[in-house]
Formats: sequence, C-alpha cells, structure tokens
Amino acid sequence: MTFGAVCQWFFYFMVYSVVGWMVETVYCSVIQRKFVERGFLNGPLCPIYGFGAVIVLWVLRPFWGSIGHVFFLGMLLTTVLEYLTSYGMEKLFHMRWWDYSQFKLQINGRVCLLNSVLFGVLCVFLTQVLHPLVQRLAGKFPPAAMAGLCILLFGMLAADTALSVRAVLDLRQRLEQLEALEQELRARVKADLEEKKLGMEQRLAARHAKLREKEQEVLAALREKGRVLRSAAELRERIAALQSGQGRGELRLMRAFPRLHSKAYDSHLSKLRARLEKAGKRK
Repeated sequence: MTFGAVCQWFFYFMVYSVVGWMVETVYCSVIQRKFVERGFLNGPLCPIYGFGAVIVLWVLRPFWGSIGHVFFLGMLLTTVLEYLTSYGMEKLFHMRWWDYSQFKLQINGRVCLLNSVLFGVLCVFLTQVLHPLVQRLAGKFPPAAMAGLCILLFGMLAADTALSVRAVLDLRQRLEQLEALEQELRARVKADLEEKKLGMEQRLAARHAKLREKEQEVLAALREKGRVLRSAAELRERIAALQSGQGRGELRLMRAFPRLHSKAYDSHLSKLRARLEKAGKRK
C-alpha cells in the first residue's frame, strides 16, 4: 500500500471516528435525557467506530451490492469488534467501560442484540450512503494537502490518546489508594478497639499480653507494606481528599461512561460517582 493510500484510509478512519462520536453522544443523550459527551478520548472521536468502519469497508467490499449481506455480516463484524474491545480494555485498565447486563439478549454484558442490530443498520448506511460522500470529499484534497492533514490529525490523535490513558491511570491509582487507606483505617479502628478493650481488662494479664502482641503484629505487617499506622481521623481526611481531588480527565471519563465499574474497586467508584452527581446537582 502506498503512502497516499495509507493517508486516505487514515482520513476515513478519522472521519468515521467523529461520526461515531456524534452517533454515540446523540444516542446516549436521548436515553439518559441529558447531554452525555461520550468517548474514551478528550476530543470528539470514538476510535472503535473508526476501526469498525474501516474493517467493514475492507472486508465487505465484495458484498456492497447486497444490502442483506452487508447488514448481517456487518452486524457480526462490529459485534465481534465491540466484544474484543470491551475485553481488551478491561484487561488493560482493570475496569469495565460499558455493561449491557440489563438487556435480556446479551453476552457477558459486553454486547447485546439491540446494539448489534443498530450496528448492522449503520453498516448499510455506511456502504450505501455515507462512504461515497466521504470518498468524494477525500478526492478534493491534493496528495500533498491530504498527507499534511493526516500527519496533523495523527499528532493530535496521539496526544489525545496519551492524555486519556494518563487520566485512566490516575483514576486507577486513586482507587488503589482509596482501597489501601480504607484497609488501613479498618486496621486502625480495630487496633483502637483492642487498645480500649485492653484498658478495661487489665486484670486479665495473660489476655492483655496476647492482644498487645496481636496489635504489634498488625503494626509490623503494615510497616512491611511501607505504611505507618496513622490515626483514624487522619485516614478519614486523606480518604475525603482523594474522593474530592479528581482531575478533569478522570471526571470526564466517569461522565462519559456512566456504567464504568471495577470488580476490585466498585465501592470506591460508586462513592466517586455519587460525589460527582451531588456536585452536578449543586450547579
């Protein structure tokens, strides 16, 4: 494939990523009855739609003359792509970005029949209506202009991807820190209760010594993990600070993916989402 052809297909990818973002935003905004800015990236792009469109255009080219073939094969291809994307992002970031478990006809919450049918309709629209228009638009650019535009768009895409991945990693780190602090808080409260209990049972010297030894074991275990057992008040303050100190990128991702969840940190995600909704109502 020549450099010119690569630029042309990258241009298609970017156009359909923007179209996908528009479709996702309108669809989700109608369902939730409020504006929802969808997408993993900061910019108006949904790369999964761009990849899906390019794959459909490549693979289904021999079937463009048959709407039935385009519909069913397109539905199959895009469903497989959505499933693999959901699985890959969960393994990479340890979070589930969308969940269709509430639908009756779905597979592991990653894909559902309703969306698959809609994707099939979009594939027909893509091959029969939209792509001929985009092809004519691409043909209006001289080769040098197309190359320059694609290089610029690629740079913007790379920068946006880096920023978005950084936001996801920040969110994941915040959840890990919240979990660690809550574990330490539980240990601190337990140690305080044991200490009070020891004070009330001074006459039981043997039991007192045993409990003190257990407390020291808790302290030692925490120190081995690089932690110092702090007061419960200090731990609660740190938890509150972490819950309220999210960056713009983290907040945008949580708004864009309202069904985002994580097996390990679901309780913390729920608390962060509750604070976000409360802040939105105050505005």
